[in-house]
Amino acid sequence: MFEDGKDIPGKCFDGLQSGSGQCMGLLASTTEAALRLRMSAEAGLPKAQVQLALALAKGEGTGEHLQEAVVWMQRAAEQADPEAMHKFGIALLMGKGIEKDPQGSTAWIAAAAHRGFAEAQNALGVAHLAGEGVEKNLGVAISWFRLAAASGNPDAQCNLGVAYMQGLGDLLQDYTEARRLFSSAAAQGCPDGLYNLSLMYAKGLSVRRDIHVAYQHCSQAVLQGHRQAAMLLKHLEELVVYPSGVTLNVSNLVQDVVVQGQCVPVFELDQDERDQRLTQAPDL
Repeated sequence: MFEDGKDIPGKCFDGLQSGSGQCMGLLASTTEAALRLRMSAEAGLPKAQVQLALALAKGEGTGEHLQEAVVWMQRAAEQADPEAMHKFGIALLMGKGIEKDPQGSTAWIAAAAHRGFAEAQNALGVAHLAGEGVEKNLGVAISWFRLAAASGNPDAQCNLGVAYMQGLGDLLQDYTEARRLFSSAAAQGCPDGLYNLSLMYAKGLSVRRDIHVAYQHCSQAVLQGHRQAAMLLKHLEELVVYPSGVTLNVSNLVQDVVVQGQCVPVFELDQDERDQRLTQAPDL
């Protein structure tokens, strides 16, 4: 079944399930509602087809039938529904419920991106960053991150923030802009945004160093299972308890955290992991 993108190369993409884990308004416990949804999907309504696919993938109300879910998502995609095009592209990328087809995946994701779907724009940026299915081009990747970030996509905001931290492509290094982007992503509950913001407060980058604020952001990221945040939190806890007796060496804390790209992974800097996002901050 499609988990929330965590095993997909590209942040944070969320497979065939909706980002909230809900079935787009489907009342899963109501058989009548599920029946009405299927009837609407069979009548050719793309939004209903997307909702039915999400419900099937999640296994709520209509049973867990991943292959059928992909069929309905494809039908909606063929009617140019941007969300469906993106999610069907991810299904092809993962090979879940359908034969794996990386090139076909990129084509569908690109089509969704060109129709303004922010998740697809971020994923396409990740693809250009890694050179998977498309030409490897950092400038193009950053352009897509910009578009998705402007639409409020938290993963793209993290990716673009990392690009500003490193001064990648045509960007000048700008910690203030990076912090703004990380703050926006963190405000949406994005664990990478929370972690990156925690690092900036811990190190005092473009902001007064504040271990307590760093600890608060880091704790929230840990609650969402963020691995690097758990490492950082241990050191921050020591600083909170022994503020004058422990020296924080952020560079050591994040030596394994650098370019990833989510959930289809992030533009993080860890190239051993096939994360495709820039989402996590580089070694400071």
